[in-house]
Amino acid sequence: MSMFRDMSDPEKALVLLALDVQLTAIMETRVKLRERRNNQILSSQEDFEVETALLRLDQMASDIVSYKNALLSCSDDLQPPSATDLEAMRGRVQRIRDINVANNTTSAIITISTEVIGSIPKIG
Repeated sequence: MSMFRDMSDPEKALVLLALDVQLTAIMETRVKLRERRNNQILSSQEDFEVETALLRLDQMASDIVSYKNALLSCSDDLQPPSATDLEAMRGRVQRIRDINVANNTTSAIITISTEVIGSIPKIG
């Protein structure tokens, strides 16, 4: 895949259009989730899952917008990262993956616990 700055104008337009399609899909999904939340009485777990999904969609949209802005503002003096920088980036990505694994494990524990013991009582 060629660099964005090396693409022809029609190719750039296709890339930007694909990003716009992703943003539109995210926004439509957000609307559907909000409608579900507003039109139905959800359990606390369902409400938590909807809120989590909305936050994830917000982050995805923000990432896409940032990426799109970066593509539009890129200059010709961009250089690929050095081996050290690349290794540091890989380390950061691995730490994020580890956090995601921990979050998924915690979520699974909460789900199983609620299924086994029912709703977790609120303290206070």
